[in-house]
Amino acid sequence: MVFSRMMAAALSLLVAGHVASGEARAQLLIAEPGTSGDQLIFFYDATPGRAAFLVVSNTSPDTLTLQIDWYSQDLSQRLATGFQVLTAGANVILDPGQVQEVPGNAGLTVVTPIVSGTDTRPIVPAPLRETDPTASSGSLVGGFTLATLSSNSAFGQNPLARVAVDAAGNRAPAGAIVDGSTIRYQRIAPDLLQIPFYFNPASGQLTNRAFLAAFEDRYGATGFSIGGVSLEVGFGLIDATGNNFANGTIPVNGVTFTDLQTLAGSTLFTSSGKALLGLDDPLPENGNLLGLMSQSLGTFAVGQVMPGFFGDRGQNPRFVDNGDGTVTDRQTGLQWEQKTGVINGAPNFAEPRDVNNQYTWSATAGPDGTVFTSFLAGLNNGATGVGNCTGNGTTQAGGFAGRCDWRLPTIAELRTIVDTTVPGCGSGTAACIDPIFGPTAFGTDGINGLPGLYWSATIAAANDGVVLTVDFEDGSLDSDTPRFSTATAARAVRGGR
Repeated sequence: MVFSRMMAAALSLLVAGHVASGEARAQLLIAEPGTSGDQLIFFYDATPGRAAFLVVSNTSPDTLTLQIDWYSQDLSQRLATGFQVLTAGANVILDPGQVQEVPGNAGLTVVTPIVSGTDTRPIVPAPLRETDPTASSGSLVGGFTLATLSSNSAFGQNPLARVAVDAAGNRAPAGAIVDGSTIRYQRIAPDLLQIPFYFNPASGQLTNRAFLAAFEDRYGATGFSIGGVSLEVGFGLIDATGNNFANGTIPVNGVTFTDLQTLAGSTLFTSSGKALLGLDDPLPENGNLLGLMSQSLGTFAVGQVMPGFFGDRGQNPRFVDNGDGTVTDRQTGLQWEQKTGVINGAPNFAEPRDVNNQYTWSATAGPDGTVFTSFLAGLNNGATGVGNCTGNGTTQAGGFAGRCDWRLPTIAELRTIVDTTVPGCGSGTAACIDPIFGPTAFGTDGINGLPGLYWSATIAAANDGVVLTVDFEDGSLDSDTPRFSTATAARAVRGGR
């Protein structure tokens, strides 16, 4: 069974500590939600015997108009929509029991800043202060409480937050419209979720709950919404000694509530431990998966967002060969060109992807060198410049891999594919990049005897006659490559699918 092989590999990787979570920076895909963002998502439960209270706070210096959507448990319908105007620093408490059509239901609540009460397009709020543009935090914060009235127990938790980013995963500027194309919300797309349970689930008086949600983002001309996704999620249960003692699958349809006893079936728990939940297949386009867990022992309760992880290469790799000459980086969402040919062969300019080709960046003021007029033009079927699918006022079609928006990467993007752990990196026997990207020029014996420098689209701040490059001999940044007349290698990139 494919799932069993996937879960076994995931279990061994996590137990050995080889699965890394996403970096604390803005990126298109994240393994788990943040605690502040440009949009907040809450679990709520207003079914009989339950109570929920949600808090939203505005840390932006601007007044924000918020759209608050309450979704049914399967996320197939929006039960209610409200609007709230929050001045700078203000907060609001939301009680689903007081919202018409919501009492008696459970599901997700989505809080989205919009342009105004009459213009429901989502907008990026201004930050509290100027921050690093790669920061993963946003202007909305808050929290929520879920209570079980029969046991007088409750737990609190931060909201599930994400920020708005551009197609390259960079933090979107304040005031940008989140249209789902140029600007979109981060996708929460882990390969693996973990439920750490602190008590033995077989203990008396212990109640535990797991909340799982699978949904897709829906962007429209007039606003944003979510819809339910149905998934088959595999799980493995591990005891305190690291022994995997039970496996199985659970269907997730929108929001699913379960508990560890249900997952274990007739299997007896003997200790604390953890549950791991993973996907056999990738999430659908625009799909998200997240989880929350709670444990109550009498009137004492704890809860937390399930930690999420991206898979390690070899099982659920970060870099995915799309089979069309491109590679997708699931961490950043960027799609990269694979190179062809044999290093030190004769250049083949009729094939823009040939590793032996070298291109100039600019001939005059630039950017007007052959890296634009030949390399990008070849990939984009005639589009030049920054590779934006337009040329001579007409839209281009039929480019490489069916796309015509190939461009040079920024220096920050180019450095994301440097991998100094590749055997031979830095010794002159291998390029510092995952081999999945195809042949890569490197070292002093690289193409035509030149080092393996690759152009970026970034001009040096201190000298506008220099373009920043990456040397894949050792993965280092080269900040003194003249942009006039110098010829070197190039690799194209485009925003995520």
